[in-house]
Amino acid sequence: MISTKYDLVIIGAGCAGLSLGYQLSVMGAVSPKTLLIESRLSYENDRTWCFWEDKANPFNSLCTHQWKELLIINKPSEQILETTFDCHSSPYQVLTGGTFYQHTIEAIALNSNLELALGIDLLKEPEYRNGLWYLKTNEGSIAANMVVDTRPVGTPAMHGATLWQSFSGYEVECLSEIFDPRAAVLMDFCPSNSEYTGFTYLLPISKNVALIEFTSFGVKPYAAPALRAHLEESVKKFLNATDYKVRRSEYGLIPMGLKPLDDDKAQHTQGEDYYVRVGVNAGAARPSTGYSFQRIQNWSVACALSIVSRGVPIAHVKDPYLLQKMDALFLNVLKNNPTLGPELFFSLFSGVNPRRLIRFLTDKGEFLDLWAVIRVLPKVLFLSELLKTLIAKLKN
Repeated sequence: MISTKYDLVIIGAGCAGLSLGYQLSVMGAVSPKTLLIESRLSYENDRTWCFWEDKANPFNSLCTHQWKELLIINKPSEQILETTFDCHSSPYQVLTGGTFYQHTIEAIALNSNLELALGIDLLKEPEYRNGLWYLKTNEGSIAANMVVDTRPVGTPAMHGATLWQSFSGYEVECLSEIFDPRAAVLMDFCPSNSEYTGFTYLLPISKNVALIEFTSFGVKPYAAPALRAHLEESVKKFLNATDYKVRRSEYGLIPMGLKPLDDDKAQHTQGEDYYVRVGVNAGAARPSTGYSFQRIQNWSVACALSIVSRGVPIAHVKDPYLLQKMDALFLNVLKNNPTLGPELFFSLFSGVNPRRLIRFLTDKGEFLDLWAVIRVLPKVLFLSELLKTLIAKLKN
């Protein structure tokens, strides 16, 4: 039964909401009285998160598998280029949604200060009155001192992002042991085309189980049916007529390069009461890659500490200025030159020291790491795109 008054309400119990709930749950009795509300009625194993190992990640032990070698394959013209990316220093890990959901929900249930309520829909936007935030739901009204809102701030329009990452995949189980679980295929690029940069990745969990997923970086989002032909072609290629069954499927859509939220939308301040927006559409996803899981974990730790120690939640920290500009420039180059996408990514993974590239991709890069990335990319192409951006700003 939902009470009516809470210290904190978390709107949306997906990755961001459950991560914050988990961090609060492990704090024990000092955690605030918290309600997590979620519109779904149950959780399914509906997604997969991949990331490079980080010792600070509280979910390392839950990862299904990890790989210390990644293959990147490009096929310009008739030739085949292949490079092995050595990530022994930070193995590439995979965590299934079902495992994450179960672990966080069980932890939240063990703390009497926290409550997770499913099937709860907001009937109107939260309102601030007399020092409290009021939320009207299908199960009645709720009041809270603080609100952390993980919902998307509306669905971005097609042109609301520089690019869209669309992906569709199958987890397959084969009758024969055809996979090498020691190495994964991170990017196997499809032929260059003018609409998107497309590639398939193969994550072998065991000798006969793997996740095969087709991904596109394009100016428009693609629904699952539009990606299915590419996915089926990839399955056919990797399985080579081996009998198999699909254990589950997944589909996702990530906006890349969204405009930052206005300050009044990112955080509302009314006296000592706060309302913050977080999640993929509010800074959780790295613009140039779409990676979000580790960034969400870093935020959830900091936010939980802020709530307990200062009584206020915090939003995602903005990326450093130079990193913002590099990501924006890379996305614009990719947007305007999709046929060069395979070459650009192949150059990064074949030409940059793995430790440096991983630090860059995981927001830990220092100047020399950023310089190593800049050094392998085509200078004329990027300078030309930078000049176009500057001219456009001057005209505005």
